[in-house]
Amino acid sequence: MSFSPLIRQLIDSLRILPGVGQKTAQRMALQMLER
Repeated sequence: MSFSPLIRQLIDSLRILPGVGQKTAQRMALQMLER
């Protein structure tokens, strides 16, 4: 899936958290946008 640069930056920031991989970061970012 292709994301805008802003969403990509959010995903990359979330990946810094311990135990958060690529898929989890994507899910977290999309969940934040839905709310």
